[in-house]
Order: sequence, then structure tokens, then C-alpha cells
Amino acid sequence: MTRLGYVTATLSSVLLIGGQSLVPVTPCLVWNATASAPTGLYALQATGRLRAMQLAAVRPPKPIVSFLADGGFLPKSVLLLKHVLALPGQTVCRAGAIVTIDGVDVGEA
Repeated sequence: MTRLGYVTATLSSVLLIGGQSLVPVTPCLVWNATASAPTGLYALQATGRLRAMQLAAVRPPKPIVSFLADGGFLPKSVLLLKHVLALPGQTVCRAGAIVTIDGVDVGEA
């Protein structure tokens, strides 16, 4: 290989590797310790919109965070993983133990 070939290969490699550092990549890993999903490590990625049956990471309201932390259930900084069952505009009802979404039985509480 000629000197020009080495310089070109080196410069191309540096630009490719350096260029990747300019692209914003924010991998987010969450350890699930609750029974809402199997225990383990989950990689989060933004999808832009929610879909039914999708797993979502949520930060609970402060009173619930305090309750979980004070009870020794979870640390204050932990996100909760929850399945999305209903979307905006859908009707969720509970009659006794039966939970329905838009009039369809989906489970028991």
C-alpha cells in the first residue's frame, strides 16, 4: 500500500469513529425488580408513541415513590416497567374484580 493509501485509510477510520461520537446515542438500561414484568435487565428505546401491550418505563408520582421507598420495596430512583393496556380515548372500568377495556373483559384485579 502506498503512503497515500495509508493516509486515506487512517483518515477514513478517524472520521468514521469520530463521526459516531457526534451522533447522540443514549442507551438506557433498567433493572426490573417488580412483578409487573419478568425480573431482569431491559434496554429502553424511545418509540415516539404508545401502543397497547407495549412495555413502558414510568416514574411514579412522588407520594408513590415515597411509599415504595419508605416501605423498603424500591429505591427512589427506580423506574417502574408496566404494560400499556389502554390508550387515551379508551374506557377502562372495574366491576368487582373484573377489569374491562371498551366493554371487553381483560382480566381480574
